Amino acid sequence: MSFKTKVFVLIILNFVFSCNKEKERLKLNLRVGDKQTIVSKSIIDAGGFSIETTHEIVFDLLNISDSGVYELNTRIVNTESVSDFNNSNTNYNTTGDTSNLNDSEKKVHEAISNFLNKDYKFLINKNGEIIEHFKASDGTYLNSIEMDKIQIIFPEKEVGIGDEWENTVKLQFTVKKSTYRIKNISQDKIYIDVNSVTPMVFFKQKTKGEYVLDKKTKRLLEANLESNMVGNGKAVYKIYEKDFSTLSKK
Repeated sequence: MSFKTKVFVLIILNFVFSCNKEKERLKLNLRVGDKQTIVSKSIIDAGGFSIETTHEIVFDLLNISDSGVYELNTRIVNTESVSDFNNSNTNYNTTGDTSNLNDSEKKVHEAISNFLNKDYKFLINKNGEIIEHFKASDGTYLNSIEMDKIQIIFPEKEVGIGDEWENTVKLQFTVKKSTYRIKNISQDKIYIDVNSVTPMVFFKQKTKGEYVLDKKTKRLLEANLESNMVGNGKAVYKIYEKDFSTLSKK
């Protein structure tokens, strides 16, 4: 077989593979009454300072508008905080005994009490874009949930294994640019690699990791992320679904 023939065969095979590979339209496919409990854990180690924070968050889908915008109610039902800074240690859990807290734990307790088990509503479209951020009935906002790490913004086109897309998310004081790549599609899950860059005051934060989505609903099942911090610091994020229930038959 000549060289030109081999090249031609490879081009044809690549074309056939591209046409036949499974494609998915990434779009949230949830029902009113769906309830998901997410555990979001961050471990930050930055030059003599370390803090480990875990939030248990409940999302209730209240309504879906005609245009496909989801209205959800959110509550943080439990928080754990373990930190070590200048020999001041904190080991706090909202389910524990609060009668014998040290000074740093009392400060954590006071801050967390402002939002624990408080209802906040937010709006998100089926592409995963936040339309309106967490807001309580008294007008206060919730800033403790990092939705840019929990929810991927999906592409407008169908994607298959090896396909990539990019997006930019506006954060409170900066923007995050992310590139996503479909790593694998199994019978019931979608695996997505991510690389992000977020300009900070003294450095550029680079994040890499993997998301696992439920294939039918496109909801988050698991995310494992790692970011650099100023100096030689590092942040690790472990996010996973603890529970999911639905009132509707899928």
